[in-house]
This record gives sequence, C-alpha cells and structure tokens, in this order.
Amino acid sequence: MQKHHVYTIEMFYIIILFELGSAVLLDVGKSAKQDAWIAILIGTAVAILPLLIYISLYKYAPNLSLIQYLQKLLGKRLGQIVGLFYIAYFLYICSRVLRDFGSLLIVAAYPYTSPFILNTCMMLAVAYIASLGFEVIGRMSMVMIWLILVPFALLTILQLVSGTVHPDYIKPVLAEGWKPILKTIFPGVVTFPFGEMIAFTMLFPFLKEPKHVTKISIGAVVISGCILMVEMLFHLATIGVEAVSHATFPILLTVSLIKIGDFLERLDAFVVIIMVVLGFSKIIVFLYAATRGASQLFGIKEEKQLVYPLGLVVVLSSSFIAPNFAAHIQEGIDYVTYYLHLPFQFGIPFLLFVIMHIKKRKAAHAR
Repeated sequence: MQKHHVYTIEMFYIIILFELGSAVLLDVGKSAKQDAWIAILIGTAVAILPLLIYISLYKYAPNLSLIQYLQKLLGKRLGQIVGLFYIAYFLYICSRVLRDFGSLLIVAAYPYTSPFILNTCMMLAVAYIASLGFEVIGRMSMVMIWLILVPFALLTILQLVSGTVHPDYIKPVLAEGWKPILKTIFPGVVTFPFGEMIAFTMLFPFLKEPKHVTKISIGAVVISGCILMVEMLFHLATIGVEAVSHATFPILLTVSLIKIGDFLERLDAFVVIIMVVLGFSKIIVFLYAATRGASQLFGIKEEKQLVYPLGLVVVLSSSFIAPNFAAHIQEGIDYVTYYLHLPFQFGIPFLLFVIMHIKKRKAAHAR
C-alpha cells in the first residue's frame, strides 16, 4: 500500500478547511436563534472531549488507522464488520456534503442544470485529486487555506464598511434562557461539524511528526469554531434571526446586501466560488477516508483503484438520499444526528477507548 506523509502545518490547514466546510454554508447552530454564536463557542469547547478520545486511540496505535485498530481492539471478525459500517458512514456523509454544495450551485448559479451533472463534475475533480494521494491533498491545503481566509476577512471588512451590520439584531442575549442553547450544542453543534473529525482517525497516521497531533488538532478545531462564531454573529447582525433561520443559505443573503457606492455589489457569486473550495475540501477528506478504509479492509494495495468507483457510489447516493433539499436538511436533523453521528462519533469510539485502557492495564499487570 502507498505510504504518504504530510507535514504538521498541512494537516492543520486540512482540518480547518474540513471543519469550516458545509458548516459555514448551512450556519451551524442557528436553531439557538440570536444566541447561536454562544452555542458555537461552547460547542467548540465541548467538542474537544471526543477529539481527545480520537487522539488517544491514534496514540495507542500510531501506525494504524481506525479500520486497522478496530480489528486489534474488537477482534478480527467483529472489527471488520464495524469497519465496513464506518466506510459506509464516511461515504454516506460524503454524499450529503456533495448534495449540499450541488444544491448551492443550483440555487446560486445553475438553476436549469441537472443536480446529477453538477455533482458528477465536482466528484470527478475530487476523485482525480484523491487518486494522486494524500501528500497532494496536503500541498493543496497550503494554497486553499488562503483562498478561504483572505476573502472571508475582506468580506467581513466590507460588511462593516457598507453599513449592513446592526448589532441590535443579536439582542437580547439569552432571551429564552440556556435550554435552547444547550439543545443546540448537543447533539447539534458537537456532532456537526466537530464530531466529523472521526474521519481523521483514518488520516492521522500520515502525520510526519505524530507528537504534534494533539496541538494541531485542538488548535485547528478552536480556530474553526472561532471563525464559525464570527460568521454567525455577522449573519445575525446583518439579516436578523428570522432570515438566518429560514434562508436556505444565509451566507448568500448576507453577502448580497453588501453595496459600496455604485461599483461594488452582488458579491454572492464570489462567495459561491469560496464555498465550492470549502466543499471540495470536505468531500475529499471523507472520500479519501472511505477509500483508504476499503483498501485496508479488503487488502487492495493500490488505493487509487477504488477512488472512482467509490466516487460513483457517492454521486448516486447524493441523488437519491432525499427527494428535495428541504427533506435532505430535515433528514440530517431528525435521523442522521441521532442514528449515525452519535454511535459513530461517540458510542463506538468511547467503547474502543474503554477496551484500549483495559488492554493496557492487563498488559501492565502481565509484566
């Protein structure tokens, strides 16, 4: 099997791009209304706990991916079965993210184009880069991070300059108490986007300097959480709580209001390009995690042989997971969070964490 390595800074950037991903597009935490920014802030802190479990499992077997140490901790047969479910989970979430960004392109730029065509084009680009190996993904992140952060910073400044920001829109704070915030934090914000870091249990072994895994992972998650919090504050202060709650893509509505003189306006098309870059970053991580998992589970030496077939599975799945975008979002809220995210992000990793410590104690007593 091919062995790739990425530098610490590359993994750091990949995590930031991944965490921002569709969370910026869909405004994570908006169910807490004007207190959504508080939910994101606290959710970021809470999300460090499952992340520490993922890191502990990686440190237990730093040369093994999730698919491999599942067999080590659960036994070969059960580990293979659970591993197969994880591969399916990565592919399914990948298809949901692809559906998110395909829908964005339809709403913002290509209303008369088939979603299948748009999703296929995006997936072909993702699959091609994934087939080149994780090192290439790492190098691309060094460029892509600035293609995201610099425009975000400029748009934030333009919002302030254009006078579209109204701080009163985020008042009163804690109008409905802590209950809506706590319900939004868990399982909402903690599972999406932060719990999706479970995908990196397939990718941490690529780190050239494993000793830095805790620092870069927590740092990237905290920075991502702060960016999401600031974005949410600006969305709330620009278009208001009701518009954020009901808009399909609040970021497009927010940016469309920017107008400086008669020469700078209609920047939503510019934002679509930024969003596609973020979507690309998230889709490629899930696809590569699934591809690597499948190659390890089935003993296929060349990972790239699986990239395009699994990419086709993702495209087809993205077309059939829901009849429309509203149903797709509701499915994510009602079913995906509880029946997929919670067991795969929390239940199974916690069980593995417990088994790992039992095995460590037995090994220590045996000495």
